[in-house]
Amino acid sequence: MNENCYLLLELEFDPPVMDQAVIDQRIEEKAKFWSANSNHFKKGAEYRMYLEMLPEIKRIMSDPVKRKREADSACSIVYDPIDQDLKILGATGEIAEDAIENYANEKKYP
Repeated sequence: MNENCYLLLELEFDPPVMDQAVIDQRIEEKAKFWSANSNHFKKGAEYRMYLEMLPEIKRIMSDPVKRKREADSACSIVYDPIDQDLKILGATGEIAEDAIENYANEKKYP
C-alpha cells in the first residue's frame, strides 16, 4: 500500500493518535464519505481505490507496532520536503524571519 493511513484518514500523526476508538471512528467516517462520493466526477476512482484499501487500513491501524511505523512515515512524508527546503534557504547562513514566515504560509499543510 503506497498511501499513508494517518494522512489518508486525516488523523494527527505528530504526536500520533493512538486511541483505537478514535481511529475506528475516523475509519468509519472516511468509509462513509468515500462510499457516498465514489461516483464523484473527478475523485470517484480515487475514493473507490480507498474503499478497496479499507481492510489493509484497518489491519495496519489496529496493530500498535504497524501504527507507530505509519505515524513515523507520515512525519517523513510531510517534514522531509520542508527540511530540504530549509537547508536550501539556510545555505548562505541565517534564514530571515520573513523568509520563514513566507515559506510557512506557502507550505501550510491542510
